[in-house]
Amino acid sequence: MSVPQVDPGKGWVRLGRPATRSVMVFGGPPADSPETPRTEMVVQVTLSAQAHPDDVAAVLDKLRAAIKEATEATEGRIDIQFALPEIVR
Repeated sequence: MSVPQVDPGKGWVRLGRPATRSVMVFGGPPADSPETPRTEMVVQVTLSAQAHPDDVAAVLDKLRAAIKEATEATEGRIDIQFALPEIVR
C-alpha cells in the first residue's frame, strides 16, 4: 500500500494511488497507439477524510442510484461497475 498523501489545502488524504487506465491488447496495435480503441472509462470520486460518515453514505447511495438509472436508460447495453476501496467497505 502506498503512503497516505495529505493535502492540507483541500482537507483530504489520498489513501491509494489515483486510478489509471490500463489496456491489455493481444495481437493488436500497441496500447499507446492512436489506433487502439478505448474500451472503458474510469470515474474517480474523492471525498474528504473529514466528511461525516452519514454524508459519505448519502453520496454513495446517490452514486448507486445514478448507476442503476443509467443502466436502465441504456437497457443494460453498458456494463457499469461500482467499486469501492477496501477501507470504505
